[in-house]
Amino acid sequence: MNKKLTLLDRAFGITETDNNPKHVAGLQILERPEGASDSYVDDLALELKEFNKGVAPFNCVTIRFLRIPLWLKPQKKLDMDYHVQVHQLDDVTDKKQLHEFVAKLHEERLDIQKPLWQAHLIKSAKGNQFILY
Repeated sequence: MNKKLTLLDRAFGITETDNNPKHVAGLQILERPEGASDSYVDDLALELKEFNKGVAPFNCVTIRFLRIPLWLKPQKKLDMDYHVQVHQLDDVTDKKQLHEFVAKLHEERLDIQKPLWQAHLIKSAKGNQFILY
């Protein structure tokens, strides 16, 4: 069943442009559990991708009329390869490299034909830390 968007949600959708994106994100620095294999982040991504039947609002696309977002429409199945992505940096503790990489990820607008979220797992060639962005 479709759900009507609030006035605030509509305002975000109406005012978003390539030069003025409205999406927000968080960055979490995490550590592999003690004894976890080097494939831990890849295995985690595969496990997350198994959850392809999301719960509202995470399984909803925005229905628009004349570019105005009006409704959230639930989807039966999600494209988890789009929603969960894995990347690798040389060293995620290199804050300059990490921030530049995340800034490039954040520049991309989300695909409005899909539910408006993504999870990026960023693994490190060095150390046990990884990033959830």
